[in-house]
Amino acid sequence: VFTHSYSRAGTYTPTFTVANTNGQSAQTSLSVNVGGVIPTSSITVTSPQAGETWRVGETYKILWNSNDPTMLPMASRVSITLNSPYPACLDSVPACSIPIRSPYTIAKDASDSGSYTWTIPVDLPDAYRGAAQITVARTSAPAALGRSGTFEISRIIQPPTSTVWLDSLQPGTGPVGTTVTVTGSGFTPTGNDIHFAEGGIRGVSFSNNGTTLTFKVPSSVSGCDFWTSSFSCTQPARLVAPGTYTIYVANANGTSNEAQFTVSSGLGATPQGDIVAGVATRPSRETLLASLSAITERLSVLIGQLK
Repeated sequence: VFTHSYSRAGTYTPTFTVANTNGQSAQTSLSVNVGGVIPTSSITVTSPQAGETWRVGETYKILWNSNDPTMLPMASRVSITLNSPYPACLDSVPACSIPIRSPYTIAKDASDSGSYTWTIPVDLPDAYRGAAQITVARTSAPAALGRSGTFEISRIIQPPTSTVWLDSLQPGTGPVGTTVTVTGSGFTPTGNDIHFAEGGIRGVSFSNNGTTLTFKVPSSVSGCDFWTSSFSCTQPARLVAPGTYTIYVANANGTSNEAQFTVSSGLGATPQGDIVAGVATRPSRETLLASLSAITERLSVLIGQLK
């Protein structure tokens, strides 16, 4: 047992050396606060950073800076969890009815080394994909907790034979006519076909150094949107009604993974009214006019194909 006393208050860093009869020795040091306030213990998560997109099936480094002045180096332990960036539902005013999502455990008892390698499992539950944050919490005294910025965990695994990848849609929801920016990789300068449900937009050019495509949510879709035969296409058009639609991109590099876009209001109403979320509604005058315009536009295309 070794004891030592200090005559003045302050922060000291003593070094301890042990040796044996064979001439071998080892050293360690620690911070000692005498007669003052114990330095603040803290954790700051530096990776992932806000706005990043991480993909399931790939490996990443979770990084943090840890200030633990009362422990020997590498002696403290941490837990690492994946969390929702949104406040607990019951904390909102008024309280909402969305179920509270419990944290997903990445590591229960990891070394407080400032780095942890995580391969995102391909079977990560869908509830934990999308917007997320990572929390690093010290499980040994003194307590400390740090949380990353909000980042995105991609919901879809890239097809192995394709170099085309969709990272995100911004926005992910909106009415017919909304301008949507598709961010990803593998896009070609021209000839990117954006598939929306059974139809879509043909021959979109990329922008932003090849990382984005831009399109407007169509008012109607049909298999005729990508018709290449010299014969006339007879597939009927379908007005885009509220709901969730699958989007993917096809070009000379292959076919991308799928993403989802939710149409909040569309042109799929009828004069008799639609049933939306269990509530009977009648379409507005503007909706009927837009529907008529979409039908007229579709008829013009079909007439042009018949000539």
